[in-house]
This record gives sequence, C-alpha cells and structure tokens, in this order.
Amino acid sequence: DIHRTLHDPELSDRQARRAACDLIDPLVEHKPPPRAALTREALSEEPNIRPLLRRLLTLDFEADPDHPSWRALNALRDLYEKGEKELPEALDI
Repeated sequence: DIHRTLHDPELSDRQARRAACDLIDPLVEHKPPPRAALTREALSEEPNIRPLLRRLLTLDFEADPDHPSWRALNALRDLYEKGEKELPEALDI
C-alpha cells in the first residue's frame, strides 16, 4: 500500500506523504507489551500452545519409528497422557 501510494501520479507530494503517514503511524505507535505482561502470559496455566499441541497429538501420523520428530511426538503424547505440564530436564530428543 505504501509503495502504491508513493508512486500514485494523481497524488501530490503532500497528499502522498500524508497517506503514507496514515499507513505507517499505527505501526510505529504500537508499543510492545510490558515485560510483566509477557511474563504473566508465559507463566499462565494454559498457554496458547497447549490446545494446539493437544489437537496435534490426536492426528494419526505415520513415520519412521527412529525419526527424531516421531520420538518427540510420542514423548509428548506420553507426557500428556500422564498429566505432566512440563518437559522433564532429562528428556533426550
């Protein structure tokens, strides 16, 4: 949109600059969330990734049993079946 606006022959320089600012300003003015908010989100009881992982584990995959991704998926499936909420430190994938 910015490229098209700046190269639009029907817009004066002033109009093109104003239109470009209208497109860019919301992006520049957006402030990232504070560190505390990011920490709360990371430590929340149900992060966004868990529902996705649960759905992933219901899919019927086929793979070489020795493939690292297959081993990781099975390890994750076992942890979820046991009700674990964290990866063990000794998990070697």
